[in-house]
Amino acid sequence: MKKLVIDVRMINSSGIGTYLQNVIPFLKDKFELILLGNVAELKAFQFDKYAHIIEFEAPIFSIQELFKLPLVIPKCDIFWTPHYNVPLFPIRAKNRVVTLHDAYYFAFYDTLKPIQKLFIRLASKVSVKFSSHIFTVSQFSKSELIKYLNCDSSKMSVVYNGVAEDYQKEFKLKEISDSYILYVGNVKPHKNLYNALNAFKILLIKYPSLKFYIVGKKEGFITGDESLQKVIASCAESVLFTGRVALEELKNYYANSDVFLFPSLYEGFGIPILEAMKFNIPIVSSSAASLQEVGGDAVLYCNPHDIKDIAHKVEMVLDKHWYPDVNRY
Repeated sequence: MKKLVIDVRMINSSGIGTYLQNVIPFLKDKFELILLGNVAELKAFQFDKYAHIIEFEAPIFSIQELFKLPLVIPKCDIFWTPHYNVPLFPIRAKNRVVTLHDAYYFAFYDTLKPIQKLFIRLASKVSVKFSSHIFTVSQFSKSELIKYLNCDSSKMSVVYNGVAEDYQKEFKLKEISDSYILYVGNVKPHKNLYNALNAFKILLIKYPSLKFYIVGKKEGFITGDESLQKVIASCAESVLFTGRVALEELKNYYANSDVFLFPSLYEGFGIPILEAMKFNIPIVSSSAASLQEVGGDAVLYCNPHDIKDIAHKVEMVLDKHWYPDVNRY
């Protein structure tokens, strides 16, 4: 059995963390697994039952990572990095593979600071040059990576994300009395919460008791964004930030919601759409980037730049003028 070493330091991050949590269990019968990361965090997922864990907590994209990561990677058949932080120096692996989820940094390149531009250029070149194979998560992301990084398509594979088949069954339902729109994710600018909340303000005129639940990390992204702060303040009594929640609590939020809203301007995939599908709840999603590729005809799409269209599509769901055909999920 081939030995696979995976850098899993981002196991609790949004996006990449969810990706790793879903993928790792499917590899246990195919490889001898070795995971690099925080031992306590990984034991919480019970990965220690079938994988050897090596303690390694150097911050992503740090000087410490640059010099120490090559030293902790044991001799192996494959080393897999789930992000742009591919080791710069030689490692004891016959092959290196990387997952590049999207080309967000390049699509929004003008918004980066000069040092960020320099760093992401270096990291991306290392990822492409030193990896034997590149995985990505949608045809959209593949085309973006080829466009921005000139990736060789012959060494790229699209492997779609997924969630566990019984994802919706592994929790005890606790009723939530509110009628609410659900959003899951962080509040970075490209997530488009500014437009989503302005659309919500329009909906409050017709549905004054409606709530807007935001599940995910708030800190570090709202600070300094005065426009987002103002729109939140203008409807603060109706907006609930839950912060990061345990998996069972997240499932309860999905199960009790009236509609799931995913208004992003840019996504390489969008795992929350699949999670919401598991609960057969109506989904209103942006039509941008990869999202129509992911949602297919089981999702109601809106123009993420048009506040009135976002509100109209959510209103269609709330008034029962549109509901998903659950047989399509």
